[in-house]
Amino acid sequence: MKPLPIIRRSVSFLRNYSGPYFLSMDVTMRCNCRCKFCNLWTKPQSPQEIEIENSSLEIMEKRLEEAWQMGCRAVCFSGGEATLYRRLSNLVSKASTIGY
Repeated sequence: MKPLPIIRRSVSFLRNYSGPYFLSMDVTMRCNCRCKFCNLWTKPQSPQEIEIENSSLEIMEKRLEEAWQMGCRAVCFSGGEATLYRRLSNLVSKASTIGY
């Protein structure tokens, strides 16, 4: 069986690409889902985690820029439930401005 054209192009692209391509950024460890296979939602957020989350926008924006300079061209915002991060729109906007 022949590989699909998109797979062939992707493999060819990545073979010739130096450096990281994909950035996965955990923006929060909070989660409002109640998945049976996960215990993340059962753990209360520590004061340190709250402080880091509240002060980390500038740090994460800097990491987006650094990753772009290293060659990353795709980013995924994750963690617990990324949409619970109150500054997610700021990060998405920054990533878009950079070129992700």
